Amino acid sequence: TGFLATIGDVETMAEHSLTLLQNPGLHEEFKDNAYRRAQEFSIDTVVPKYEAIYERALATIREGKENNWTARCLKVSFETELWSVLYSRV
Repeated sequence: TGFLATIGDVETMAEHSLTLLQNPGLHEEFKDNAYRRAQEFSIDTVVPKYEAIYERALATIREGKENNWTARCLKVSFETELWSVLYSRV
């Protein structure tokens, strides 16, 4: 979705900026890619992912499969699963 430059490498950043300013087609492509990427984090996309994770956790508890280990690890498991789901397309 964009160019990369080393932190503090102002010269490279300036060159990249000029490239975009001089190439409207590339600028449009970057803009479109950035918009599509941002949509992956829209409320309509993220909320169903959260709900699915909660439903799986609740199903485990409802089925009586939880035990002390599960209870202790549920928070870590949830967070790991959440990151996995949210960033599966990265």
